[in-house]
Amino acid sequence: MMKNRKEPLIKDFFKRIPFIALGSLILAIGINIFITPHHLLSGGVSGLALLAYYITGIAPGLMIIALNIPVFYLGFKKVDLEFVLISMMGMLMFSFLLSLTKPLQSYLYVEDLLASCILGGVLNGIGNGIIFRQRASLGGSDIVSIVLKQKYSIEIYKLMFGINIVVVSIGTFINSLELAVYTLISMYIGSSVLNLILDGLDRKKMLLIVTDQGRACADAMMANTRRGITILSGEGAYTGAERQVLYCTVTSRQLASMKNTIIATDPHAFISVVDVSEVQGKGFKQSAF
Repeated sequence: MMKNRKEPLIKDFFKRIPFIALGSLILAIGINIFITPHHLLSGGVSGLALLAYYITGIAPGLMIIALNIPVFYLGFKKVDLEFVLISMMGMLMFSFLLSLTKPLQSYLYVEDLLASCILGGVLNGIGNGIIFRQRASLGGSDIVSIVLKQKYSIEIYKLMFGINIVVVSIGTFINSLELAVYTLISMYIGSSVLNLILDGLDRKKMLLIVTDQGRACADAMMANTRRGITILSGEGAYTGAERQVLYCTVTSRQLASMKNTIIATDPHAFISVVDVSEVQGKGFKQSAF
């Protein structure tokens, strides 16, 4: 029985590897063609490896492996084993591909600094997005952030932002303020593209509707979008009157139609719309993590 349960997990593990390799390849190409020729930086451990490369000439691929040794040692003790193993494979593939694609600099060099900044950020976001969607990473600051979040309950994006600020600050002293600004632009573009890949172009919206006609609104909403709706009991704090609160999550494309349906059913309904960063459950795709 144990063998049968492990087989799907093993197959899933190896199905993810080609996508991680593809993401690593895109990242490596982006760094070699657009980032390093202009002495720009990337985020996390890759940025530290590039700093070391600009100062000492040590190949970034080798430096990434060296910097990740203590990180993965920590990860094996503190983080989910499957995540650490597949992230280690991603890190090794990325380091190898970073060295393999370096000769492309001679053939595909882009002289314009702004164009390189933008294209480097786009490829960085695409590569990381593909990897993150496979519930993996390239180690480094991702694993450190997860460990620190478990211990201190600090949001991962804040930790990643702090690490990147340190990298850019060091880069300012080594290169120049101008290149540091272009690096920040590239990081912002990469983060935006990453969010598009992880969340999709169709963002999710949470609706909270306070109404006197909860059942009628719920029936109309379900007929309109076929989304599940939860009816909660509420009470007006000032009047003490009983109210019904409808809870529903929809896509941004469904939002306008849903609001029209609610207003047509109860013109006096109070509608609150909230951006949702992650949704799991029937009717929605599984999150990358």
